[in-house]
Amino acid sequence: MKSPQPKTNRCAAFFRFRCEIAMAVLNLCPKIGINVLMAAVILTAVAIKAQADPPPRPAFRNHIVPLLTRLGCNKAACHGAADGQAGFHLSLFGYDLKGDHEALLSGDPNPRVNWRDPESSLILQKPCGFEDHEGGVLFEPESFEYQVLLNWVKNRAPGIPLGTDWIEVKSLDVQPAVIRGLPTDKPIQLRVQAEWNNKTSDDVTPFCRFVSKDESIATVGPAGEITLHKPGMTHVLIYYDRVIQPVEVIVPFADTASNAGPAPTGAGSIDTAVDRQLAQLGLQPAELCSEAEFLRRVSLDLTGRLPRSDEVLEFIDDKAADKRERKIDALLTSDAYTDHWTAWLCELFGLNEQVMPDGAFRREEALLSYQWVRRRVEQGTSYDQLVNDLVRNINRRSDQPFDEYIDQTNAYFRPGGEDLLVKQDQLPFFWGRKHIRDASNKALTFSHTFLAVKLQCAECHKHPFDRWTKEDFEGLEAFFEPFKFGMPSKDIPASKRIRDTFRPKKGSINDHVIRQAFDAGKRVSFPGVYIKDDDKSATAPQVDRLKVLTDWMNDRDHPYLAIALVNRVWEHFLGTGIVSTPDDLSIGNPPSNRELLDRLVLQFIESDYRLRTLHREIVTSRAYQRSSTLKDAVPEHRRQFAQSQFRPMSAEVLYDAVFQATADDETQITSTDTMVGPLSVLRNTHRARKLLARMGQPPGDEVCARVRSNDPTLPRTLELYNGPTFRKLLDRPKGWIGRLRSTGTEAAAQQLRTPGGLLPNLIDAAFLRTVSRLPSSEERSSCLSYCQESKSLPDGVRDVLWALINSREFLLNH
Repeated sequence: MKSPQPKTNRCAAFFRFRCEIAMAVLNLCPKIGINVLMAAVILTAVAIKAQADPPPRPAFRNHIVPLLTRLGCNKAACHGAADGQAGFHLSLFGYDLKGDHEALLSGDPNPRVNWRDPESSLILQKPCGFEDHEGGVLFEPESFEYQVLLNWVKNRAPGIPLGTDWIEVKSLDVQPAVIRGLPTDKPIQLRVQAEWNNKTSDDVTPFCRFVSKDESIATVGPAGEITLHKPGMTHVLIYYDRVIQPVEVIVPFADTASNAGPAPTGAGSIDTAVDRQLAQLGLQPAELCSEAEFLRRVSLDLTGRLPRSDEVLEFIDDKAADKRERKIDALLTSDAYTDHWTAWLCELFGLNEQVMPDGAFRREEALLSYQWVRRRVEQGTSYDQLVNDLVRNINRRSDQPFDEYIDQTNAYFRPGGEDLLVKQDQLPFFWGRKHIRDASNKALTFSHTFLAVKLQCAECHKHPFDRWTKEDFEGLEAFFEPFKFGMPSKDIPASKRIRDTFRPKKGSINDHVIRQAFDAGKRVSFPGVYIKDDDKSATAPQVDRLKVLTDWMNDRDHPYLAIALVNRVWEHFLGTGIVSTPDDLSIGNPPSNRELLDRLVLQFIESDYRLRTLHREIVTSRAYQRSSTLKDAVPEHRRQFAQSQFRPMSAEVLYDAVFQATADDETQITSTDTMVGPLSVLRNTHRARKLLARMGQPPGDEVCARVRSNDPTLPRTLELYNGPTFRKLLDRPKGWIGRLRSTGTEAAAQQLRTPGGLLPNLIDAAFLRTVSRLPSSEERSSCLSYCQESKSLPDGVRDVLWALINSREFLLNH
């Protein structure tokens, strides 16, 4: 085995080189040379000081594993792969300390660590290039990394001490904590201090891994040196052990940007935080949107519906200064608001027909779930209480006899059962949904649905972008392990006797047989969720267990519940979350405006988790009401909420918008019962199910919900252009065009020839129905010309309406 050849220390050689140059210049010109000599000595001292001294006794967890992580040895593309590389396997990102230590000390015939001859250890030979290494040369023998690993091997490569005789990092202190500056070639050096659990601290900068979230704005070198490139806002993430610390980087668009930012007169907390960050970036926000734009935007966002034509005209004509606030308050108290946000919450909670527990009654269970949530939205139940009631659902009281339980569950699906269930504190279907019956899926669903935390990575290894470890996931999974779906063993004989009353002579009991028996008035035995406790039925610990979970979730010291909901609601109204991926809250995904998120979360908690209060706070802000038009806009304007974003409508809202736009005047006013948005919980039987799926509605059976994409797709576009469903809506006899056709062709032809007659009003109506505004003079003239050249007035107006429905202005909320 090769040993590294002794080489001259580079810092010493560098020092001698500079001194030799300085002495040569001194001989030529003593006056200039002495200054050069001083500069050489100073620069050399700085260079030597920048090279940190390796610890004499490196610790495996605090030094070796972080160093291997920084070098990339345990990443997925190297030895952290499932099968490792070249016969050597490390846990991904160092989550298994004991296993990694054993892997480093093992190896036959050549172990990675050789105590007898430390310099010949493969952990040194391969990264230095003295042995074949697919990863290439990672460091040289005189490097800091080499010395750290060598010192560790010389100390007999200690692992994790037994007991508590070892220190663990509690937090990282990074300086500078925030970076603000203009683009420059001069790097900014980060220094990272680890605060240990024994109240000591150390500089761990050489052991950290540094990652820039946007390298077009700022790059970071392996030693933590940041270089600013172009204006914008991003973060640099510092990884050390199991701690991640983000550092905010702001590169302003103008050198006149403010460090603190103004506090606008009369601004609410949202606008104060948003405008402060815009000032720091040197960005000018857009003006407020027009009255018509605001009405359409806020109506779609709060109710999922377009404003009626008469509403648009009335709102435009209203000259009162507070008309926007009055419209917001009217929408917040409307039935349409209750319907829309009930559907929004049902999607968040994963309550839909596709996943309900009982196949023969899934439609009823979905509708009952919808009504249960709707009652609480209508009553203004606080969000934390709503979630508590959902999570702590109990299928069966601990002291409830079997027959009483069966009678109660059967009653849910009999006449009057809706009132019985809706008035209950808990919803009995949540934990029994068919796709989350095992403990791991319950853990994943709970963390994702209520906390916006993705734990899939932690199922197998330490989460690469968050604090969660495999042990954390296993702990949560173990919490749900006793949750079982079915019937407690002591009640199985009684349940079998009920099923025997409608067992067919031939074949087995299926959903159809169960449904027939129930409709014939027979009792049906419904399985449910219970906690298996020594094979006994549900007992008191079930309640205690769930209460522990909800108490932890509602603890204000870690308000994940509030943060997750606030960020998701912000994304709904503004198009982008304050944390850009609302379903993945993690330390490695920091908010674009920390002050804004903190203010909104605190206000939401102080309002007792009231949804209407949060919604009103957002939609009354200038940040929400800004125009989507801004001269010389850059992407950072939208990321920082300086202008409104163009947002595609969801499949359900878009379908309902087309239904409204094509309906006659009377149906526009009374269309609540025929809209699909409020009944989006129905996936298997609704008339528009296949259409909605092609337009982006998710199937609804995902373990982690909210996988919807509203982005335009080819199937979505083709459906609108020429799909049979939308053609039928456009041409239905009782629709707007159908009513127009029924007025008679002769009268219509006469109107075409009459200046200022019916046609201009129809053109105005088409615009009001679709884009919620009156046409411009140019638009009106163009449409009039087209209709006058058409075969008939109804055909011409139909084509105008079809063109408007397929326009970007209609398809997007803006």
